[in-house]
Amino acid sequence: MVPLNPKNHFSLSKFLSFSLFISIFFTISHSDDFSSLLTFKSKVDTSNFLISWSKNNDPCSSWLGVTCHPVTRRVIKLVLNHLNLTGSVHPLIHLTQIRHLSLHNNFLTSFPNFNSWPNLKHVYLSHNNFSGEFPPEIYRLKRLRRLDLSYNKFSGEIPVTEFHQLPHLMTLHLEFNSFSGSLGMDETRHVASFKDFNVSGNNFSGKIPNWLSKFPVASFTGCKGFSKVEDLLKASAEMLGKGSVGTSYKVAMDCKDVVVVKRVIEKLKKMKDLDGFLRLIGGLRHQNVVSLRAYYSSKEELLLVYDFLPNGSLHNLLHGNRGPGRTPLDWSTRLKYALGAAKGLASLHSYNKTKICHGNFTSSNILIDHFGNACISDICLHLLLQMPISSNNGYKAPELSTQNNMNTNQNPRKLSQKCDVYSFGVVLLEILTGKIATSEGETSLTKWVQRVVNKEWTWDVFDFELARYKEMEDEMVALLKVAMACLVSSPKDRPKMIVVEKMIEEIRKTENR
Repeated sequence: MVPLNPKNHFSLSKFLSFSLFISIFFTISHSDDFSSLLTFKSKVDTSNFLISWSKNNDPCSSWLGVTCHPVTRRVIKLVLNHLNLTGSVHPLIHLTQIRHLSLHNNFLTSFPNFNSWPNLKHVYLSHNNFSGEFPPEIYRLKRLRRLDLSYNKFSGEIPVTEFHQLPHLMTLHLEFNSFSGSLGMDETRHVASFKDFNVSGNNFSGKIPNWLSKFPVASFTGCKGFSKVEDLLKASAEMLGKGSVGTSYKVAMDCKDVVVVKRVIEKLKKMKDLDGFLRLIGGLRHQNVVSLRAYYSSKEELLLVYDFLPNGSLHNLLHGNRGPGRTPLDWSTRLKYALGAAKGLASLHSYNKTKICHGNFTSSNILIDHFGNACISDICLHLLLQMPISSNNGYKAPELSTQNNMNTNQNPRKLSQKCDVYSFGVVLLEILTGKIATSEGETSLTKWVQRVVNKEWTWDVFDFELARYKEMEDEMVALLKVAMACLVSSPKDRPKMIVVEKMIEEIRKTENR
């Protein structure tokens, strides 16, 4: 055995002492983080939604909304949205390593100096009761990328041009507060390179500076739409159409805000907490989902208020005016719509860990917004209705049919996320074939495609409008394979929507190479 060199032994001792110091330092630091969170819980969690926040559970793996650094175990991310939290966020000042703070859609009233969180990159505090002037310490958050303080009670002027101090800031949402003053003068020096900017619904005056002129007028104008059902009833309305569950109206508010009001006439299921369910749906915010902005329920009727999207449905774009003079959808646009719809449905399926499903996913329930994005609409509406699903429905998953039950008097299986996946597969067939989804006998779109695919390959399966894009045949075939995976008979063998989204994303990446 070789004896230890005293010098090396001394160095080893120093190293072990240093390691012990670091270990103790990290333990003390993350212990402070968790103590702060428990204090925060005790003051704001009036509804006991944070029941998992217990000293008996590991905070980094078991506490709702908490993410820790894998080495230091310091809290780096806190996501507590739609939890009815009430009060101040001051106990969180000790989370000095936090990078992502999301507390939107609560009833929080005050927060400490932003200097407490020097590492923040993402801040989402919308739909609370925060008030006072714009926090000037925000300009010191040099790593800040996204800031959303919308739908609060902030007031006073904003030194907008000071945002040049934040070179990484891409998103700024301050809409629907009570800010006033101007948005500054035209600037020749470099200003924050915003990609997403909205200050509408405030009290600004003066002209829009040139450096902000790339954003639409809607980013600066707007009004506070309505707070009472009477506001909707007084507004001018235009009937858009009658559907199986009710009538939809296009309603123009006094401030030129336009919404869609769907009046549900079908009988609703008896639910213990209809308000809670509708609030849950209203909390889903995603660029590929049509937002439920408000609702009104009574014994006589249910009114649902949505954003108005001007460019119609995917169903009309695919199947409307199939004659001379029609402007066909090109392959790139179809693929974009497929991906957008997949993203919207995947976001619904992963929302709030509730395993919620759409319940009636069709190409008519995919709308196109101002920017050409596909957005899913009428989410979960059929889950509220007593009305059974029509037997002549080309989107219906086979397990929902009573014919597939051994006992014909047995009720069909309940709607599930895997039913949505099947319906999405049918929508993909519509995109690829240009044919309307039907379910009757040999004209069933699904059966027709399956029969063609099982035979020798032919271009006949694809929409004739896609014939000009034969160089994209590989992408079309790949999307068809995604559709067939969604359409397998056994629900457990269908992929999850998050997987479907990734598959389509890969196809689109191939197209863009």
